[in-house]
Amino acid sequence: MNLRLPVLITGASGFVGACLAHRLVELVSDVHLLDYPGTPDWRIRDIASRVTLHPLDITDAKAVEQAIARIKPRTIFH
Repeated sequence: MNLRLPVLITGASGFVGACLAHRLVELVSDVHLLDYPGTPDWRIRDIASRVTLHPLDITDAKAVEQAIARIKPRTIFH
């Protein structure tokens, strides 16, 4: 898979986001996850040391803009 890094995934603790995150950490090294604060993390707990987790509410436009500015993702899965 030819992905441009860094990669950003929204909704990381949901079923689809978690499955994608698990696959991507096997392929690339720079994976960032956005997830709603306080969401149960049992689906991504086993890869937590291999990703960068950014807890934020994606309905908060300013927080999302700040995260995007910090991460500078070249590939986004939403």
